[in-house]
Amino acid sequence: MRIENNGLNSQASVADSGRSGANGASAAAVETNGNGAGIRNGSGKLEGGSTASSFTMLAPPTPKPSYFGHDREEITRIVIQSLVDLGYHKAAGVLEEESEYTLESPEVSEFRDAVLQGQWNKAEELLFGLEINKDADVNALLFYMRQQKFLELLEVADVSKALHVLRTELTPLNQSVEKLHSLSSLMMCISADDLKARAEWDGAAGLSRQQLLSELSKSISASVMIPEHRLASLLDQVKKNQLSKCLYHNTANSPSLYTDHHCDRNQFPLSTVEILTDHKDEVWFVQFSNDGARLATGSKDHTVIIWDLEDFRPIHHLKEHTGAITYLRWSPDDSKLLSCSQDKHAKLWDTTTGGCIRTMNAHTDWVSSCAWAPDGLTFVTGSVDKEMILWNLLGENIHTWTGARVYDLVVTADGTRLAAVCTQHKLHVFNFVTREKEYERDLGGVSTCISVSKDSRYILLNMGAGVQELRLLNIETGADVRHFSGTKQEEFVVRNCFGGADENFVVSGSEDSNVYVWRKENGALVEVLPGHSGIVNCVAWNPTNPYMFASAGDDRNVRIWSKAPQPQLKGKMKGVADSFTISSITHSEATQTTTLTITDATPILTDAHLGDSISVSGTCLTITSFTKDTFTVDLSPETLRRTTFPQSLPPSSSSPVQVNLERAVSGDVRFGGHFVQGHVDTIAGIIDRRPDGSSVVLRFRPRDREVMKYVVEKGYVTIDGASLTVIAVGGGSEEGEGQGWWWEVMLVEYTQEKIITARKQVGEEVNVEVDITGKYIEKQVLAYLGAGDGETRGGLLERIVERVVERKLAERK
Repeated sequence: MRIENNGLNSQASVADSGRSGANGASAAAVETNGNGAGIRNGSGKLEGGSTASSFTMLAPPTPKPSYFGHDREEITRIVIQSLVDLGYHKAAGVLEEESEYTLESPEVSEFRDAVLQGQWNKAEELLFGLEINKDADVNALLFYMRQQKFLELLEVADVSKALHVLRTELTPLNQSVEKLHSLSSLMMCISADDLKARAEWDGAAGLSRQQLLSELSKSISASVMIPEHRLASLLDQVKKNQLSKCLYHNTANSPSLYTDHHCDRNQFPLSTVEILTDHKDEVWFVQFSNDGARLATGSKDHTVIIWDLEDFRPIHHLKEHTGAITYLRWSPDDSKLLSCSQDKHAKLWDTTTGGCIRTMNAHTDWVSSCAWAPDGLTFVTGSVDKEMILWNLLGENIHTWTGARVYDLVVTADGTRLAAVCTQHKLHVFNFVTREKEYERDLGGVSTCISVSKDSRYILLNMGAGVQELRLLNIETGADVRHFSGTKQEEFVVRNCFGGADENFVVSGSEDSNVYVWRKENGALVEVLPGHSGIVNCVAWNPTNPYMFASAGDDRNVRIWSKAPQPQLKGKMKGVADSFTISSITHSEATQTTTLTITDATPILTDAHLGDSISVSGTCLTITSFTKDTFTVDLSPETLRRTTFPQSLPPSSSSPVQVNLERAVSGDVRFGGHFVQGHVDTIAGIIDRRPDGSSVVLRFRPRDREVMKYVVEKGYVTIDGASLTVIAVGGGSEEGEGQGWWWEVMLVEYTQEKIITARKQVGEEVNVEVDITGKYIEKQVLAYLGAGDGETRGGLLERIVERVVERKLAERK
């Protein structure tokens, strides 16, 4: 689609900090060690069994060795604090005694107790005896404590004393007038519960005092009062640092502390696992349902298709638009779908039946975008007719914003803001509740797409001609946070999205036919993914599956990207996960070459190239041509002599010729199978087939008896490309059991479902490759022993005989 030419308040602070660090803290404040010494949060050094009176006097007379370059005292005190946090109070006491370091000084303990017990005058007095950070605002610290005191008085309905605190203690501190007004309004609360609800405060018996202590401790020297949960905080920093350096981190799980963190590139969605080809023209939009089970695609062919991601088959073709589909959005509960079109209409669809519920036809130019309110009861449509319209589900116009020719719009997940980009190169942000504009910003270039993060904090813009980058903005201020470079966008609409676990990634289409993926946190380019043969118009990441995203392009295709199927060595059924059918066999007398054509092979052709090797029923062949679902390979006369491939198809279509397919193993995966070359040694016939429980046992007799020496019990043999374990070997006379030389393999249920050999009956033939390792060993041993084709001095036996003869002749002389 072508681009048009056109020109913190204090109260919240206390509460928030408390929520993040309250667990276990109350217990830490009252626990004692086995000797009755308080296990607190501060510092002290036990000298000669006495407790020091001041932290500044606690340093040991002789510096102790460091701990791997870290200060031993700091490490010890942090460990003591962590033991308390973990509930190991006796262990913390033992460590204090053995190390002679205490967690905190008596002054800190007194201050802590005063705050937790609501002794506010004593707490203020003790505060000034502690080492306060130079940049701390002492009046702000006093305000925090007196605010708590004020709220506790209101909680017990002592309004007169609360008023006295407000007038004589809080007001003189010259803090926020707005905050004072807010506190004074709380005096009108009719009950303690009303107070707690309006102040967002849990009362004196809740965590509010602990939260206050946590906030105060941030302004007290860390050497005096160790910040709460310090070890946990340090470990969080370590993890965040490792994650920031892990290019492919795509899981919400916290990494282990036992090892350095690293994510395998093979676990990232870098491979096309499915190509959806039902559209007849350029595909302009793609979006996953919120439950991740379905996909909606919109095309220039005027149709919307809803796909089932279980089998990637279309569920509904929605065909009532008369113009190209420009935009799609699922309702929050996925029961409805909005579509926008160049026919100037937006339509609301029932995603279960595929029926059109209603058509919105108020716009006078093509409808460019739409977005749902989080409650699913209203939605917004945007158009280049300079209007954005808020609708209810009955199709009634509730409100209209005017003035901007809109390219794209979003409503934040928290329902507070509406943001849009327009052809005039501007960003517009509105309060979605009051419907008033909060701000607009000149972007300095055209932006064709806007996405919003799940936490409603950031918006992501595609910037076109003259800029050609993505920008991450803080939606609160409109300020740039980060830029992502690499994409190509000059004259067409290209779209982006957030994606991956915790929205760790940013992904975008591009006019150079590639998909670009970056790390959101640092802007690092992760991958440039080829595959499309035209402009990549739109991308979407599955909201419930971090390992899947989709891209839509001018090549009429929708590509589904995911982790590559785990490659295995040939014979271990990576490529033989399904059987495939030979659709045609042709023969050239001029070149004496037979060509096989295999269709419906899309799953095996992911990132295929001309000249790639592919195993066809255990025979390594070369891809000579291919499309998205079909490929051809050539068979030489030698291949035909060695294998079971027919020279023509049977006349009856009821007996299709099926083959196992497998791509060559890559060098960056675990080798979980056997080394199989795809060089067929001989043909073997099935001479017996019998059940063994749910398994099937097959007995084979090779055409060439010579290969039997390479087949050993519990070794392996490759049959039609599947590497199978040998469970029994027979040989010797033609009499025996009347079958001569043979071997047996067992196929478990899973294998029976995956390979064509399981469907063959007695009398049918298979391709066989034996262990190449045995051949190499045989040749080397024979050469060493002289049974090979040695050239000069012969083999080992010949040299031994020569030496014996020479010795005997020497003795006779």
